[in-house]
Amino acid sequence: MMMDLFTIFYLQVSIAIPNLIIYYLFKKIIIKKSNSGMKFLLVNLVKDFVWISFWIYKLDKDLEIFFYIISVFLINSFLLYYVVIKKLNSI
Repeated sequence: MMMDLFTIFYLQVSIAIPNLIIYYLFKKIIIKKSNSGMKFLLVNLVKDFVWISFWIYKLDKDLEIFFYIISVFLINSFLLYYVVIKKLNSI
């Protein structure tokens, strides 16, 4: 079963906005504390677990949809981790 365009858009936005919020928290609050990388990792893993659990539960149990969810998750996670690691290396 194919996903409709709205679901694809909502899937993308539903991970982009929390990633932006997590990055903002990291940049303004978490980076000033000791072990900022580990604290970011903990907050982000909780967010990722909630996001992926929600979408796997909400959408149909189809292999194509599952692979799409995983690919969106991986791409967005790698982008977020890249920016955070670059920021951590610059301090």
